[in-house]
Amino acid sequence: MFSPNIDNRSQHENPKLKYYVAETLDSIKNYFSELIGAMPVFDNYVTVRDLPLETQTVRFHDRKGTRTYEIPKGKVFGEYNTDTEQIVLDSSLFDSVKKKYLQDKGFDVPSPERVIGEEAIHHVQNRTGSMHRALREYGSAARDYIEGAASSLADYLFGSTDIYQYEKSLFRKEAEKKGIQDAFLVA
Repeated sequence: MFSPNIDNRSQHENPKLKYYVAETLDSIKNYFSELIGAMPVFDNYVTVRDLPLETQTVRFHDRKGTRTYEIPKGKVFGEYNTDTEQIVLDSSLFDSVKKKYLQDKGFDVPSPERVIGEEAIHHVQNRTGSMHRALREYGSAARDYIEGAASSLADYLFGSTDIYQYEKSLFRKEAEKKGIQDAFLVA
């Protein structure tokens, strides 16, 4: 089994993290070694911290004046930094109190494997040059295509979610035309 690089603070605060990361990255390595004939390298840190809860400001006008509310709009559970090649995970994936709070607010909290998987797939996209090719081919729509590809493959490997439905449809159309390998590699 792969032994991931996890920063000490995250490992201390989330003892299960190493297991989640190692299992997930092993699955991705096996999948991509078959899909593209190369095994991705994961050598940078995985970190856990609190990521922001995206909100939307809503203003109501009535006889009493204007009232402003911050309404939760979305939650980021993981992110991948292309410059440092580092995966950052939200602490709510490993904290049952935070997870319950988000679920009570109406958010579906994905499994840690699902989030780690999707962010690790972004790493593969970065290392194989797919992100850069998607930018050249799709221009301003490249982000949607990149997210759709990573989310579609994470659905296949770690279980389906309702996130990125539109983006996944873009990738699936290309995969039907070109095949999954060429669609992923933006060949």
